[in-house]
Amino acid sequence: DEDFIFRPSCLVLWPEQTAEVEVKLRTREVEQYRALIEAVSFDSPSVSCLDVTADVQLPKVRLSSQRCHFAETYVGTKSEAMAIELYNDSRLPATFCWPQPSAAGPSTCLEVFIEPSEGTLPPLGSAKVTVHVVPIRLPPPPVNRSSWSTANRGVSGCSGGIAELCMPLTLTGLLQPMLLRISARVFGAELDYVVVPLGDEYPQITHQARALDTHVGQTHPVGRGRVAQDLPKVDFGEMELLKSKSLQVVLYNRSGIPTAFTAHVERFPIFNAKSVEAPGVEGQLSSLATAARSNAGSTCGVEVFSFANEPRAAPSRGLDEDLDITNLKGGNGGSTKSSLHSTSKGAGSQRPRIGRHEHKVRRGHQGSQAKTASVKTRRRFLLEDKPAKQPPTSAAATGISGAVIAQQQDHQSQNMAALGLARGWAVKVEPHQSVVKASGVSVITLTCYSDLPGLMEDELVLRCNGLHSEGEDFRIPVRLLSVGSPLYLPDQQVGLDVNGEPPTLFCGTIVPSEKSTVRRFKVGNNSFSKLNLSWRLFPKRQLQSISGERQLLTVGLCGHTCAPSEEAAAAASGEKRRDPLADDPLPAQPGTTEMDDVEVGIEELEDDEPPFKFQLWAAEPPPIKDPFALPDSGAAPLRVEPEEAVVPAHGTAWFTVTLTASKPTDTAAHHYHYKLVGQGRFTHDRPQVLADADAKAAAAQNARCGGALPPQATRTAQSAAVRHAEHEKSAAKLIRALPNIPLEAGALSEDDSDAEVVLLSGNSPAAPMTQEGAVRIYPGFTEHTYRLVFPFEDHFAPDAPHLLTIMPSGIVENDKLLEPKKEKGLIAYTYPQTVSDEVAERPVKAKGGSVQLRDTAFVWQRQDGTNALVQTWPTNFNEKFRKDYEIFEGVNPDTAKFLPQAVSEFQEAMVKLFGSAAASCSILFCHKQLVSESPAVVGTSEAVLGHLREHPELMHELAIASIDDECLGFVADGTNGKGEKFEKHFTLSPHEQYVVYRKTGWEVMGCSKPLDQFLHEAELHEPPTVAEPKGTGRTAPRPLAEDPDCGLVAGLVVDCVGDCILPRLIVDKSSSGEGAASGAGSEPVFKFVHSAVPPPSQRVGGGATLGTVPSAAQIPGVVSHLMRQITFTNPTVCSISCSFCMEGPFRIREIVQAGRHPVRPHAREGFQTKLRPATLQSKPSDDGMLGQVFVIAGSETVSLQVEFLPDLAPAEEWSEQQAERVLRGTLFVEYPDCSAEKADDGTDLQHQQRVRLVGITRRPLVAVAVVPHAAFDRKLQTERAVGAQLVTVEFGYVHVEGSTTRRRSILLANVSCIPARWQLAHVGRKRRAAPAMGATLAEEEEFRALDDKDAFEFDITEGELLGPSKDGVLPGSNQRQPHLWPPPPGVARRKPLEGEEHYEPTKISIAFRPSKNELYRCRFRIQVEAGPGVDFICRGCGSYDEEDDALDLEEA
Repeated sequence: DEDFIFRPSCLVLWPEQTAEVEVKLRTREVEQYRALIEAVSFDSPSVSCLDVTADVQLPKVRLSSQRCHFAETYVGTKSEAMAIELYNDSRLPATFCWPQPSAAGPSTCLEVFIEPSEGTLPPLGSAKVTVHVVPIRLPPPPVNRSSWSTANRGVSGCSGGIAELCMPLTLTGLLQPMLLRISARVFGAELDYVVVPLGDEYPQITHQARALDTHVGQTHPVGRGRVAQDLPKVDFGEMELLKSKSLQVVLYNRSGIPTAFTAHVERFPIFNAKSVEAPGVEGQLSSLATAARSNAGSTCGVEVFSFANEPRAAPSRGLDEDLDITNLKGGNGGSTKSSLHSTSKGAGSQRPRIGRHEHKVRRGHQGSQAKTASVKTRRRFLLEDKPAKQPPTSAAATGISGAVIAQQQDHQSQNMAALGLARGWAVKVEPHQSVVKASGVSVITLTCYSDLPGLMEDELVLRCNGLHSEGEDFRIPVRLLSVGSPLYLPDQQVGLDVNGEPPTLFCGTIVPSEKSTVRRFKVGNNSFSKLNLSWRLFPKRQLQSISGERQLLTVGLCGHTCAPSEEAAAAASGEKRRDPLADDPLPAQPGTTEMDDVEVGIEELEDDEPPFKFQLWAAEPPPIKDPFALPDSGAAPLRVEPEEAVVPAHGTAWFTVTLTASKPTDTAAHHYHYKLVGQGRFTHDRPQVLADADAKAAAAQNARCGGALPPQATRTAQSAAVRHAEHEKSAAKLIRALPNIPLEAGALSEDDSDAEVVLLSGNSPAAPMTQEGAVRIYPGFTEHTYRLVFPFEDHFAPDAPHLLTIMPSGIVENDKLLEPKKEKGLIAYTYPQTVSDEVAERPVKAKGGSVQLRDTAFVWQRQDGTNALVQTWPTNFNEKFRKDYEIFEGVNPDTAKFLPQAVSEFQEAMVKLFGSAAASCSILFCHKQLVSESPAVVGTSEAVLGHLREHPELMHELAIASIDDECLGFVADGTNGKGEKFEKHFTLSPHEQYVVYRKTGWEVMGCSKPLDQFLHEAELHEPPTVAEPKGTGRTAPRPLAEDPDCGLVAGLVVDCVGDCILPRLIVDKSSSGEGAASGAGSEPVFKFVHSAVPPPSQRVGGGATLGTVPSAAQIPGVVSHLMRQITFTNPTVCSISCSFCMEGPFRIREIVQAGRHPVRPHAREGFQTKLRPATLQSKPSDDGMLGQVFVIAGSETVSLQVEFLPDLAPAEEWSEQQAERVLRGTLFVEYPDCSAEKADDGTDLQHQQRVRLVGITRRPLVAVAVVPHAAFDRKLQTERAVGAQLVTVEFGYVHVEGSTTRRRSILLANVSCIPARWQLAHVGRKRRAAPAMGATLAEEEEFRALDDKDAFEFDITEGELLGPSKDGVLPGSNQRQPHLWPPPPGVARRKPLEGEEHYEPTKISIAFRPSKNELYRCRFRIQVEAGPGVDFICRGCGSYDEEDDALDLEEA
């Protein structure tokens, strides 16, 4: 209560002592204070007063600004500093204090940091403080939500909203604090994206909030849900198979918030076994966000993508192309690194990623190293493994470094791992998780792989921390059109030219005796999917037919079945592609906006297509008459085996092509020309393969989501086969609802190019559609029974649960109690079953009353909203069951047949039925195969029952007792294994496709199943018998046409060419003019020469002998050649079978083939052959070679030694003046199994080949010429005596005792070219008396002339005359005559040849010495060895007249 405080308030002062007293003034008001202070002394009357005056004041502090506004702040990020001044306007020191922390409550969006937070302002002084704000959350959205755009929407608040906070400034001495109003425009995480090709420069933007950027347009915001239609998408365009393409999605962080993100593709991710063990997405995002927050503003944070570290490469490169070696070289060395399964290792631990096609050159690193991805299973790579198999020397020789080979192997392993799910497409995302730094850039590289053709549609799913809440994401469509064929023909196959277009298989050339030829080739599969390859054969003439009646195109109303790529995408995505026939629409994704709802509605309208549409395909070529078809069956002479085979994944399949000889041709010009058209489709287990791939993808998704499988993945794991069956069933309903529009007679004309084509087959090969009211009766079926068995027996006694056997249509087939007994169990199907909500909500009787089927142990709702059904019924688990079935206990032997989802749902149903103890009871996996020859009736329920009613014998065969028209069913007449009779009622759903058949096993009875359910485990035997409807009163609607190319994945065309030619051997001998003139045409001619007299001093053999004399000049011409070698060559590549026979005076001495023993005759000498050609039916002759078949392989030869036998020719055929004689023969080459055919030009093709043989036999022939005498030869003789011609040597009258001897000379010349050995002989005659009268002068002379050979003397009587003798042409004539006189001296003479004198004519001098005065007339003959002789007459008359004793002219 006192205004003053004294310290000390009481004191003692000693004399002359001074003390200080502290006085404090305390006031309660601001005023002008005045008071007196009295100092009271004890024991002293004096009082001292002190006048106190004071001006009482408070601190006066002001702020330089009452408001701090931050124009751009980001959640969780410290803003820039803002400075304000504190001014003290009073003369008192002012102590201030700011509260810390500044977040006042949960509704506060800002945290404020002021430095310094406390202090003292000197009187009349000032101080500077800095203000930072950290937004902790986005401000709430404004009341007017229409102004709140999607771009401003955050996880929980409004991005770009204003957050405000008042900060109190407390001053000492002042009760009321001062307020600083702080406001900030808070932005959340804002990401933009753009899609650029790999290697291109990305756009540069200003990294600030989108609301503050005035040049927005190059990039696009990352929002929620599916991207809008006008925004860019990841479109790879068109890509060939076995190649890859890369695109980059560049993420821009417009905010100052480091944003962690994860990226993956929805349908076709790469197969990574490690992804199953990866942490969940939420955990990854949270860990990355924590690391980013802790390293915000630090240089050692999470690595940010930089294009300086990224490669620059071509957008597309083939998997089988060689790498560019020049890219590896640079600096001191190069290193390569490529990782498929890249994972984030934390801040600062990631190395810059190297592109898949590029090589990173690192300086200072010597040598080359390459790391390849390890693959556990050994499979065939997409790239050939030639570099791995090369020896080390080959790599050094070719200049290919080890880094190139390692890079190729790494490339192979990447593609193998990427396409390991066998879906046909895979998209690799790198990195799959990272952080975009504040105002930074990050790049996601997407690399697509494909080994199946078609359209791939997927979505890139981005989840960003701070931008997307749980269950939200941003989806960018990914599109790829892959073209090509996964089937290929490997290189280096015998007879296969893979470089042709199309490839050509040369089946070779055969002859009719070979019957057929075989070629094998293999087809490879470059994909991870098994493909069923079937072949069709077309003659080339059929495809090239241009007849006017040919229709090139066919238009038909077909079922709407999706392509292989769409089917795979639908099976992989599950709920993403809405089934237009499904009853339950897909639930909307949480967090979608009104704009998203509009977009989804548009997509639903686009996808809601009818299950049928008009399609156009190429029509089948018209049938033609194949000239080379087999005569017996009319089938093509070429066939391929097998006609259908499965080409395994990354494997090969062998096929055999057999060409049968049907019609031989004259030449080999690829007359057999056929096209093999291969069509590759998926195998029947394709839905199960996709289901397994979905299961793996769902497991990976489950691991990424932290163990909670999202509804999308759950729906994806549903069996694709069941979905397809439901789709077909719904399609059948809509098809039957189509109105039947009958066409009038004139509606269509025969020449219409768009004439409607109606096919009898259905629109699905797996589920044949039948006409309404028509049924198909199949001759049998093969049943593969796969069952799940739960042997409850008496394990749960005394409980007796209530069993309901519920069919997918909702009909309860069995309703009974399960009594605990030995060898009792429950059996169920091995695939999951689904029922609609309508069926699940049907009431059924129970103990407590009526309940819905969904409340039983056999129907319940799955997590994805569908209704699971377990259709189970009791069975006897006895010894016969164990014998019939192959049983596996507790272990699933084949997940493709026993689907894991069906196993788990069956186990769950048993637990609900028997209690928790059933979980420890093992499930039995059972399989049985049964071939039944019992007919199977297929059709709608009404048509099948109506057909059975009309055919009682068919009912008896199917073990059906009666037809129940009221309940649309039948009563089966059954018999169990004990022979006991029983009846069982079956009810069919109306307007559904059913199969009625006879069930065999422990119970034999009639049974029925829905068609799609029956085809899951059985195969119908073809062909069926179609029973048309009777008594319906209307025309049955026509079924839908079937597109032949539906489901076609790959195609392959191979040209098969070959020939069957008439066998012909060629002879290296051209035809001569003589052969052509004789009518032989182009047949070769071989000549033989025989000389009756061998040449002098030379031995006659089989070879050619020239007409010459030893040591003399050679004379042109062959005088002897009795043996010729005829060589036949097989010009083809096929083997030719033939036999040889001879006609004429010739024989075969030896037949020689290379590598075989020669064949020689075994006949006696001097055998005779008939001069007629031998036929195939003739018996072998004595030489042992006629009829013997010789086989001449391709390009091989056979040589025949043929001998000329002139002695076989009759000798009487020689004429007197004939020096040589020509004998002809023929060598026949006969080809067995080759009947005469008509050639293309209509001429006959003979089965024999002829070689003409010409033999020339020569004998010596001499001529006599008389040297003329002027006295006796009034006219010079210009003719010479040859053969029978007579030459007279006239001597005239000679004195008997004359002093001189009269001499005449004759010249003996050799006309032939062979030596003539001659001898002079006298031809005597008997002297006869002359007739008395009537004789001519010549006859008179003949009768009375003396024949005295001694009257004529010859100087030479024998000798050898070489021929031909020298002669000359007589002037003025064409006759040749020996030179009678030596040439005149003035005539120029040539130099004589060596041995020329041997060919001069022989001059014989004849002397006439008569002994009587009689007429002498003697006939002499020049006898020639082996040749005809020449006669001449010497005539002279003896005389006693002296006048006749004159000297000769020569003597004178």
